Amino acid sequence: MNREIAKRLRLGFNDVVAQYLTPLLANHGLKCMDSGPYFVAYESPSVAIVVRHEIDSYEIDIRFSLVGSPNSEISLFDLLRAKVGDAVARRAMLQASTRLAVEHSIQKMASLVSKYGQEIISGNRREFVDVGNIAHGMDRKYTRKVVQRPIRAAALRAWNIKDFEIVVKLYESIEQDLSLVELQKLRFARKRYR
Repeated sequence: MNREIAKRLRLGFNDVVAQYLTPLLANHGLKCMDSGPYFVAYESPSVAIVVRHEIDSYEIDIRFSLVGSPNSEISLFDLLRAKVGDAVARRAMLQASTRLAVEHSIQKMASLVSKYGQEIISGNRREFVDVGNIAHGMDRKYTRKVVQRPIRAAALRAWNIKDFEIVVKLYESIEQDLSLVELQKLRFARKRYR
């Protein structure tokens, strides 16, 4: 047996998942269909769930999808962002490389799924769509923020040296997302530049 696999087996991931998640999932008609040192997979007629312990990062995650709808997959992170917001979801990210940490993480995961995921594990299609839409919207918003950060910084530098032509060009490229102060700066720069 590979040393890495033997090490993972000693962490007891599958046993802990069976102890804390299987009873919750079984109450919703999900059965364990497959498992390995890095995953446990469950399925019901309507929902497929995979609990994973990532090979390199040791992150622990759970993915939910509607059977027959491969584009419906959502993670625990997506579910939490939709239910309690991005900041809380980020604090609930799980990672474990010791047996005790694996147990603590799976207990926490089971608690979160029980509290926020009842509709998902029951196969409620509307809930899958709603959570997916919220998560995708938050992803787009975050991506815009990351892309716009250097544009805003460059516009501020141009503003500080009174290079209004650059201020106009930069702020116009993100005009739909400008704050009120940035819009005022854009109006002022337009008057000075044009």
